[in-house]
Amino acid sequence: MGKDSNCKEINTCRVCGSDELSEILSLGSLFVSNFIENTQEEAGGERYPLTLVLCDAARGGCGLLQLKHTVSPKMMYRNYWYRSGVNKTMTAELEGIAARVEEIIGLSAGDFVIDVGCNDGTLLGSYKNLGVVRVGFEPARNLIRYAEMRAAKVFNDFFSAARFQKEFGGVKAKVVTAVAMFYDLDDPNAF
Repeated sequence: MGKDSNCKEINTCRVCGSDELSEILSLGSLFVSNFIENTQEEAGGERYPLTLVLCDAARGGCGLLQLKHTVSPKMMYRNYWYRSGVNKTMTAELEGIAARVEEIIGLSAGDFVIDVGCNDGTLLGSYKNLGVVRVGFEPARNLIRYAEMRAAKVFNDFFSAARFQKEFGGVKAKVVTAVAMFYDLDDPNAF
C-alpha cells in the first residue's frame, strides 16, 4: 500500500499504546462503501486493507482486537448504505436499548438524550417519554432526512461535545448512546 491520505496504518495499540500487535486475520483490500461514484466505478472504487491485529496481553498489551488501518471517516461515512429502521432485528434491539435507558435513568421531560452516529434516528425515536430532547450526530448526508423526523436536532457531522455545547449552552445530556462506533475510531481514548 502506497502513501494515501485516506488511510493510515497503526503500529501501536489504539487504547494502551503497546507496540505488541499480532496480526490475526487479513481479508486483503476491500471496497470502503457500497456508494461508489460513477467516476470511481470505472476505476474499481476505493479499496483499503482490512486486517485485524491483537494487542498481545501475554506480552504486556491490553488484549484489544482492532483494525490495523484507519480509513478516513469522511470517506467511510459521508454516504452510508445501512439504515437501522429497515431491519426488524436491529429496530427491536435499539428499542430495547431505549427502554432499558428509560428504566435505569428515569428520563423526564426536558432531559437531553444524544445518540452518536444516530443513523436514521431509530434509537432516538424509540424513547417513550415524548418530552425528552432528542439530539443526534450523523455524518452521512443521505441519512439526515430520516434522522430529522425523530430528533429535535441532528448535526450532520461527527460527534463533538463542543458543537453540542455551542448549540445548547451549558446543558448536560442525561444520556449519551453510541452503538457500533468504537471499532473505527483512531483514538478511542480521546473520543
